[in-house]
Parts: sequence; structure tokens; C-alpha cells
Amino acid sequence: MDIRCPGCGAAHPEYGTLGDAATPPARPTVAELLVTTFPPRAPRAAQIRVGRLVVERFVLLLAGPLPPPSMLADFVETACASMIELMLRAPVRGGAVPLNVLAVDSLFDDTQWLSALLDTHVYRGTLGVRVFASLGPLEAPSGTQVLLCPVGSGPTR
Repeated sequence: MDIRCPGCGAAHPEYGTLGDAATPPARPTVAELLVTTFPPRAPRAAQIRVGRLVVERFVLLLAGPLPPPSMLADFVETACASMIELMLRAPVRGGAVPLNVLAVDSLFDDTQWLSALLDTHVYRGTLGVRVFASLGPLEAPSGTQVLLCPVGSGPTR
């Protein structure tokens, strides 16, 4: 089965296929992780915007050695909240912004996973690479590489 972008429906053969028994992938690709981790978006009553992008959630992507849960929770609560507030130019009130955490762990070295992510059409169709590149990567506790990105729909130019 081809990996397809949930936003535009296009196949992504450069990232391989899912369910091919003859040539099973050695490990999941970034595109597979994103497509399988985040199902098609559900409509939301409240609209949150970053520029002209209607944000449905923020995704925190992690790669490298993962810190202890307590350190990671502190990082999410402080740094991520601050970055979201900067993007929205308004305070984040009581969990009004959905935040998904995707732990990529050590599947990719920093260059490979970030490069693959920036090239993934799943995000190019919703964010634009310029927005993505301007937000990360950041250094989290214990050297974890972090990318925080808004995911949604709307024009990106």
C-alpha cells in the first residue's frame, strides 16, 4: 500500500510502501510515522490561526536520546508553551491548543530525520517549509532534537 498524504491524497513512493511482504521496510520512515500517528483531522469549533494557517494541533517531534519523562514534561510545559504563544501572539489558555508528542527516538540521525521531515509532502501541503524551518530544531534536555510545528489547513503562501 502506498504511503499517502492525508492532506492531498498523493502517493509518496520515495518513502517506500506499507504492507509489502516481499520487501518489508527495515524500520518505519518519517512519513509512515506521521501518517499512522495522526489520523485524518476532525473538525473543531474554535479556530486557531498562525498567519493564514488554520491550526488544528501542534506536533512536537523528538529525535535522539529521550530525556526522563519528568524532564520532558517540564520542557513541554515551559519551552513549547512559550513557542506556541509566540506563534499565536496570545497566551495559551487551559489546554486550548491540542499538542501531540511524537517520539522518533533513535530511528534517525539528526540530519536524516530533519531532512526527511522537511521534504515530506504531508507537511509541505499544510505548513510550507519556511514555517517549519523557522521553528527548529531546538535543544531539549539530554541533547534531544526537537521540532515544534503547527498542523492545519489553509494557504501557506
